[in-house]
Amino acid sequence: TVHADKADLNGINTEWVQGRHADDGWISFPKEGLNVRKGAGQAWGTVFADKADVNSVITNQVQGSGEAKGYIQFLERDKGVRIFGGVSAGWIRGLNDGEAWIRFNEKGIWVLKHQNGERVSANVACATVNDRPA
Repeated sequence: TVHADKADLNGINTEWVQGRHADDGWISFPKEGLNVRKGAGQAWGTVFADKADVNSVITNQVQGSGEAKGYIQFLERDKGVRIFGGVSAGWIRGLNDGEAWIRFNEKGIWVLKHQNGERVSANVACATVNDRPA
C-alpha cells in the first residue's frame, strides 16, 4: 500500500478505480470504453458534468434535470419519438427539402409545405388518435 497526498503521473494502467470507501462509486475500463458503477455492486452509476461535448449519443430516453421535467423517448426507427411534457418550439420541419413543416403561433398551428417555391397548406393525416401516450 502506498499513501500519498497527491500523485503527479503520466499514465495509469488499471482495470478499475474506486473512491476511498467500499460503497463509493467506481469506474472500470473495458476495451469498448468505460463503465461507471455505484456502490459495491454492478448497478449503473451517474456521471455529473456541467457540459458534455460528444460526437454521438445512443440512448433510449432524454430527460430534463429533475423528476418534474419532460422527456423524449426514442421508439423504433419507423415509429419516431414520444414527447412527454409538451413541445415548445417555433416550428418543426422534416429532414428533407420539400417535406412538410409545422409552425406554431398565437392562433394555433399551421401545417405547410413548399411547392413551386411557395409555402402552401399541407395535409394532416393520422392512422390513430390517442388522447394520451400508451
